[in-house]
Amino acid sequence: MANLSTKEIIESILFAVPDAYTADELSIKINRKREDVDKALQEIKLDYANRNGVVAIEEVNGRFAMILRRDIAPQLKRFIREAELTPYELKILAIISKHSGIMKSQMAKAMGSGVYDHIRSLVDKGFVQESKMGRATSLRTTGKVPDIEKAIAAQAAAQQIKMQPITDFSKPEEKPPENPEPPQ
Repeated sequence: MANLSTKEIIESILFAVPDAYTADELSIKINRKREDVDKALQEIKLDYANRNGVVAIEEVNGRFAMILRRDIAPQLKRFIREAELTPYELKILAIISKHSGIMKSQMAKAMGSGVYDHIRSLVDKGFVQESKMGRATSLRTTGKVPDIEKAIAAQAAAQQIKMQPITDFSKPEEKPPENPEPPQ
């Protein structure tokens, strides 16, 4: 990161990491002076405000995060619901992914009869395929989710896009270095 400007480093962090950071935390993490970090944060915030794009930099209680603009999120709601998975569905999907061809009755024995509704939901969402084998039904993941990591990533993305109102980015405070050394 030594070749990137403070502004580029901070913008990259805000884009790539879903957490919100204070200027002090960023100063520590990237080993840059607090004044440089403050200046970069204000420039980034202004850049995004002037772009009139769908992404914004939000500051709440001194913490900064990159978010979708609040007026955009409601328009995405119908798309997010289609791909959203509950934690229980993710667990079921992980089991089916690991044990491709597992019988639906085995799932019910292991997880209880409530699993049937969740399997139906996963089938409806296109994540699981059912195959009749006589009176039994086997389960496999579909091409929509070739592995469980993609399902987990989709869930994380859905949570990011949901945009629940942000009221507090609280995190334990770290003290910035007294005199951070500039990068070489």
